[in-house]
Amino acid sequence: MKITLISHDLWGYGKHIEKALIEKGHDITFINCIEINYKYTSFLDRIHNFLRKTIGGKNIKKEYRTEQIIKKIQNLSLQDTILVINPGEFNDQVFDFMKEKTQKLIGHNYDSLKRVPLPKDYKNIFNKTFSFDDKDVKEHTDLIHLPNFIYLDFEENKNPNNKAFVIISKSRQRELILQKIALQMESYGIHNFEFIVVTKKDLKLHRKILCFKKNLCLNTVKEKMADAEILIDLLRKDQDGLSFRVFDALALNKKLITNNINIKEYDFYNPNNIFVIENTDVFTIPKKFLEHPHEKVPQQILNNYTLNHWVDKILS
Repeated sequence: MKITLISHDLWGYGKHIEKALIEKGHDITFINCIEINYKYTSFLDRIHNFLRKTIGGKNIKKEYRTEQIIKKIQNLSLQDTILVINPGEFNDQVFDFMKEKTQKLIGHNYDSLKRVPLPKDYKNIFNKTFSFDDKDVKEHTDLIHLPNFIYLDFEENKNPNNKAFVIISKSRQRELILQKIALQMESYGIHNFEFIVVTKKDLKLHRKILCFKKNLCLNTVKEKMADAEILIDLLRKDQDGLSFRVFDALALNKKLITNNINIKEYDFYNPNNIFVIENTDVFTIPKKFLEHPHEKVPQQILNNYTLNHWVDKILS
């Protein structure tokens, strides 16, 4: 099949989807919109764009990206399927060009509708629309539930150096939870944990919480996850779906600390492996949980969350 994948692939998950589709024998075109960047021709050009944004509400960079996406779509041959990740990040006009190139247009939301709303006319735009967000699927019966996926190879590091690891982008709500976790770790005499917040600002947090100005690549994050006993997953506000960190923990045989209470509804949930923070204002991580070894999840359960399974469901 000829399949085009269109995504703003900031974290690199789209590359894994592309690889999985190729391995299944499909002819793949990947339009990674994050790679389409407008370059200012001069300082005056930069000032001109600033004035257009503040006065006219228009953005040269966004307009350029939309124009280039449309050109790439127009250059496509007729496709069997076009898959769009987070359709709400695209200008509505691009979907008309997509529909000219395929009879099967599929959308998938990696985010909640509150954070990244779908196009208003999405029911007429897409043949099928998937969402990873548990709450959105319950409230919108036209959405098909499809969690995120395991993209890592299954492996286990039986001698990790760190007790816990997490990397998050700046979020005051999550930073406060992370600070409480750090304090509890130290109260148990645990000091070998690595907590990272990606932010351009210098934050006043627990001394063991590091602030990085640039994000880490997926490979570096994977190495750090593999070298920890426990991964930490902290939800953003207005998000109910399972983040990729949950599936990283499954692939790497790691325990998990999370504030996503929806995880209890999944078949891989095991309280010996997963501690759920139900009240982010007041909580105590049991010392028993921190000391208890990880209990292996049956492979037949894990198979339902692999990227291979995810791709099959998208294309079914």
